[in-house]
Amino acid sequence: MLIGLLKRNCLALSLLLERFHTYVYARQGLTVQTDHQALIAISKKALASARKRLQRMLLRLQKYSFDVVYVRGSKLILADTASRASALTNAKQDVEPQADLAALDYEQQNNLQLIASQQTINELKAAAADDPIYQQLKHQILCGWPPKQTDLSDDLKPYFNYRDRLVVSGDFIFKAHRVVIPAGYREPIVQRLHSSHIGMNSCIRRARETCFFPGITEAIKKLISA
Repeated sequence: MLIGLLKRNCLALSLLLERFHTYVYARQGLTVQTDHQALIAISKKALASARKRLQRMLLRLQKYSFDVVYVRGSKLILADTASRASALTNAKQDVEPQADLAALDYEQQNNLQLIASQQTINELKAAAADDPIYQQLKHQILCGWPPKQTDLSDDLKPYFNYRDRLVVSGDFIFKAHRVVIPAGYREPIVQRLHSSHIGMNSCIRRARETCFFPGITEAIKKLISA
């Protein structure tokens, strides 16, 4: 099961602070170091603007006062100490993060099944598997984003501004609750959004509830205008 690095890091942060609750609760000036820059962005966002699967973990962090700062991985001498100490934890502690991650992934897949038929999901899955840029984007999300947009290939640059909201779940990429559509299936999706011939604003609103790809709003406007 593929789990986005952002969810893993956010979960790690909440588990870490709760583990040391006695020492960090009500303490001011607490600094958390991370080598995952997207965690900084999501920790500064308003709770309501975070995607649903992160809100639960962010709620757990509300009782702590801390700042998240970026430190290059090569300079984190004790990097990943918590994960490498898993052999010292008991079985109950080991189950909790895995259960949380499984629940988050299930929620994402369940949301997709609520808005799309199984045939559509299978067609999306086939289009995603045949799209090299989609697979490259999945790899980038799982491995982490570079600090600058210029460090990305031209194909991935349009996704840079959304990097803190992109996550891999199963065979698909999601932007918050919206499934990212591979290039080969974008035209059928736009056609389907306008299949009931509702107005432009209604089509755009419908897209914002279900699916995403860079330039989707312009694609809808172009179709309806024509």
